[in-house]
Amino acid sequence: MKKIQIYDYFQQKKWSWVLLIVVTLVVGVVAPMKSFILQWMIDAESKQEAITYLMVGIAIIALTFLSESASRNIFSKLQCGAVEYFRNCCINTIVNRNIETYRNTSKSADLSTLTNDMKMLSEDFYNALYQVLLYGSMLLFALCMYIYINPSLLLFVAIAATAPIALPRLLDSRLKNNRLLFSQKSEAYVQGSTEILNGFEVLHDFQAQKGFAKQNQKAGRACAASEYSFLRVMNYSITLSSLLGNVLFFIVLLIGMLLVFDNKISIGYMVAATNLSNFIIAPCQVLSQNFARIKASKKIQEKIENLINEGKEAPLSQNKTLLLENETAQTGKYVPIAQIESVQLENVSFRYDKDQPLIEHITLACGGGEKIALIGQSGCGKSTLAKLIYGYIEQYKGTIAFNYTDMKKLDMRSLHQHIGYSSQSSYIFHDTIKNNICLYADYSDNEVKRVLEIVGLSKEIALLENGLETVIDENIKNLSGGQLQRIALARVLIRKYDMLILDEVTSSLDPETTKNIMEYVLELPNIVIVITHDVFGSYMNRFDKVYTIEKGLGFRTMLQGS
Repeated sequence: MKKIQIYDYFQQKKWSWVLLIVVTLVVGVVAPMKSFILQWMIDAESKQEAITYLMVGIAIIALTFLSESASRNIFSKLQCGAVEYFRNCCINTIVNRNIETYRNTSKSADLSTLTNDMKMLSEDFYNALYQVLLYGSMLLFALCMYIYINPSLLLFVAIAATAPIALPRLLDSRLKNNRLLFSQKSEAYVQGSTEILNGFEVLHDFQAQKGFAKQNQKAGRACAASEYSFLRVMNYSITLSSLLGNVLFFIVLLIGMLLVFDNKISIGYMVAATNLSNFIIAPCQVLSQNFARIKASKKIQEKIENLINEGKEAPLSQNKTLLLENETAQTGKYVPIAQIESVQLENVSFRYDKDQPLIEHITLACGGGEKIALIGQSGCGKSTLAKLIYGYIEQYKGTIAFNYTDMKKLDMRSLHQHIGYSSQSSYIFHDTIKNNICLYADYSDNEVKRVLEIVGLSKEIALLENGLETVIDENIKNLSGGQLQRIALARVLIRKYDMLILDEVTSSLDPETTKNIMEYVLELPNIVIVITHDVFGSYMNRFDKVYTIEKGLGFRTMLQGS
């Protein structure tokens, strides 16, 4: 798969970039021409001619204003579009990760890329690139205009103009390293701040605010220091360019005066040459600064590109590669699944710690709409087993199969279209109740209300002022834990799955609501695997199989339901 690069956006918006270049070149021509307005009037031979030149000058100034406004607006649209495009590319990569990659990736690094690094890309790459185009065109045409005034002026100006561009570039390496360091320190600060916001209640309960605030201040200090280091080097580059630019101005003035005394140019042309030096000095300073910014942004560009292209050429995971056979192993293609009719576990073992097995030698099979309950003490591996069956965890021993096909050969996206999984800690979004259930899929209000009736929430939602359109607060203050748990369960039940895995989905509910939900689930034609602590519920004898799990020992007993 072709990798996406920062420059790809140029190709996508090719004609917009062409228009930008054309309009900017117009600015590059007409802006330096303003330097000749005073010369024309000084050297005019009559009042009428002077007035004519004045009117031409006004027209040039107006054209400069209009063309520069158009140029900047075209660029701003492209700049914003580019950042939007690459931000969307990053989001697409993040949301399409498999769960294993998600767990092994820093969320703060992703957030920093989407915010700080995108800002740096916008300012230090795209904006700098535009400044190079705009001021580079002015510099080019200004040098050509010196040929018109006097070719010898061009020689001195060209030599003097190289210094403001070349010398500050000696700082490029330091700028690049300092910019990368600033990005890393910003990422660390975002991570620490996110931890404080997400864990506020824990900090409050344990009176640990002071310690975390100090750590955050330390990270903020490091972030500020790294930014200062970058800006300090940038300031050296700017002031050095300014100094060299001032030297250039006096060189032009000196050469111009000598040419006037030698009667090679008029005083008017000397004034024009001096004014024109502003279109050498300023562009040289801007070019120097922005070449440095573009160089400094290289590492940020690579960081964004690495996120966007994450996994595009990555080999299959070792676990899957070893078990794929024949054509599947050679092509990397996985088998799609149309319907789940049965699931089989054969001698499945898993451990987080290599010396401490969590589950050992699990074997079970179910199909034909069977209902299975997994029970056992906390920490015995029930939830881990559910995640293994769902495909959240890849590194296990043994075989997990659907319809007698090894899960490691199946297309996981296809598989997950047929399995509904709900845990006791399903995430609730800062969004409406309806969107939390539908997740922006196309379900009618009637379908949502029906599933809310099943989980016992319809009356409670009806009492809310905005009903299904009630927005769940970011800090989840307007709904109880039990209500949130039932919203998460409704999210699964509204969808038509062949198989359901429900992990402690009624742990926060009262016995009557639990009973109603479980009786509904047990009537479904689907295969259902329920993890529960409620072993005394009246519905327990309706399960086809009840497995008791002991940590590191697998199944201790298997009871047949009535």
